[in-house]
Amino acid sequence: MFHKRNLISALFAAFMTATLAIAGAGPAAAQQGQGQAQGQSPSFTDGEVESFANAVQAIQEIRSQYQPQIQNAENKQEATAVQKKAQKEMIGAIQDEGLSIKKYTQISRAIPNNPQLVKRIQEHMQPAQQQQQSQ
Repeated sequence: MFHKRNLISALFAAFMTATLAIAGAGPAAAQQGQGQAQGQSPSFTDGEVESFANAVQAIQEIRSQYQPQIQNAENKQEATAVQKKAQKEMIGAIQDEGLSIKKYTQISRAIPNNPQLVKRIQEHMQPAQQQQQSQ
């Protein structure tokens, strides 16, 4: 039992790492990156930023849906299969928002060094979060 918990914890940590790689590190990384040297940061359209924000929210929902399944998996193979299914859905969520994985990754990578981008993303996320809270 103890061994199974360690295995599932390790798989879940790997899943979360993969999710962060897909979803970007978010505002916490942006705060950490503020102290780094400011490089040339690509600019993104409002449509791209809005699509990114929507994709992040969809990924968060997918993650919360699959997290218990990964934690309750009977073995490593089952947990890995669930993880792969979740990752496939996350990629689909990105593409459903009209973003390529490349563009999504570009935006994600720009976040740590671009506090203005973080602010723009958060502005697009706030209306959806408020709508979810009111339901």
